[in-house]
Amino acid sequence: MDFSFTPEQEALRKEFDEFFRKAMKEAPPGWVPGMESLYDDEGWGFHRGMLRKVAEKGWLVPHWPKEYGGRDAPIIEQLILHDVVGYHRAPA
Repeated sequence: MDFSFTPEQEALRKEFDEFFRKAMKEAPPGWVPGMESLYDDEGWGFHRGMLRKVAEKGWLVPHWPKEYGGRDAPIIEQLILHDVVGYHRAPA
């Protein structure tokens, strides 16, 4: 059994990675994922800004239908997205 990503899945993983690598450069100093970063104004602002950017791409709720702001993403694409988000310690 082959558990490799398809070329399309690998391209999507690369797209996610490039986006979050660039976006996380704007994180406030001392950013850590989780609730503790939301208690100051800078952390809260960064978190909300990131969620807006992610939502614009349809990645906030990727399993939702496209007409409601999602991507109709299959489970493997959702897992790839969440893996990349976790790797970059990004809010999403």
